[in-house]
Amino acid sequence: MSSGGGRPAHGRTGASKSGHGRGKRNGARSRSGGDNDGRSGSARRVDGGGSDGGGGGAGDDDDDAGYRQCYANSPDANAEFGGNSVTTSHYTAWNFVPVFLFQQFRRFANAYFLVVSCLQAWPAVSLTQGVPWAALPLSFVLSFDALITAMEDYERHQADARDNSKRVRILRDGAFEVLTWSDVRVGDICEVRRGETIPADMVFLRARTDRDETPDMCYVQTAQLDGETNLKLRTALEVTASMLGSDSECSAFRCRLEAEPPNGYFSKFSGTIVPARA
Repeated sequence: MSSGGGRPAHGRTGASKSGHGRGKRNGARSRSGGDNDGRSGSARRVDGGGSDGGGGGAGDDDDDAGYRQCYANSPDANAEFGGNSVTTSHYTAWNFVPVFLFQQFRRFANAYFLVVSCLQAWPAVSLTQGVPWAALPLSFVLSFDALITAMEDYERHQADARDNSKRVRILRDGAFEVLTWSDVRVGDICEVRRGETIPADMVFLRARTDRDETPDMCYVQTAQLDGETNLKLRTALEVTASMLGSDSECSAFRCRLEAEPPNGYFSKFSGTIVPARA
């Protein structure tokens, strides 16, 4: 279940929990590994885990702790949460010049040469007959810096477009459809296959293998997050592992997930899943 930030592997994942989407990129994604395919989502009470799958116990003071509530397969109930598009660029074609100049003239050296140039252009006080010679080195420095900044930001735009256009299987209208990472919404149930990157913060719901031997287990790799290349075991709750064996069961699955708000800890997660009563 998509919760608002990382990405899983072969199998199914569940609905978004945190609801903050991706927005600004907050680090690299996790990858799933091992032999299992995984389904992620909200389930009873889960401890441990992180954006690469898992969950956590919310405790009795969820409201006091600022816990959020989201709902599986209920887009209308999750309308308050943001999307899953990554934006790491700083500028657009429309605001580059004013924003860039504002940032540059916040620097003391640039502001000093700007004032000197203005004074040199004022004939009453100028020692250069009104010619702002100081503007020449200032213009060169600003032009060179603007070129480098524009090239770097263009590369960020391209990286964002590549990330947002990557493919993931999302449960829509009773079947899993291949959509983009930017289409993931809080509460979506996603299918992430072996070797794929997790598209958002996910709660692991169920794994699928050829013989369906270990539906409650999958492995993920978090090398892009913490540098560790070993596979980490993630365990799903029994209540979700036993009920999400088919697309129709995934489509009929409903629950409320009480999740902690977004934070900087990717190795742990606290939340509680409350399955809907039939």
